[in-house]
Amino acid sequence: MDSLTEPRLDEIFRYVFKLRQDADVAAVAQDAVPEWDSLAHASLILALESEFGIEIDAGDSLELTSYEAV
Repeated sequence: MDSLTEPRLDEIFRYVFKLRQDADVAAVAQDAVPEWDSLAHASLILALESEFGIEIDAGDSLELTSYEAV
């Protein structure tokens, strides 16, 4: 990941999952964050698409279950 993308991705994760600014977002995963439900997952996908100007296929979105996977 490049130095311009990582801070943007960090902020998306902090916003969607309501994490503190000092939270280790690299450790965030669906099975470790109680707030990561289906609504939060949809919000994450929409935020990623909006921020980066991309479209994520529905099938691919199901595989994005952690910061590392994104």
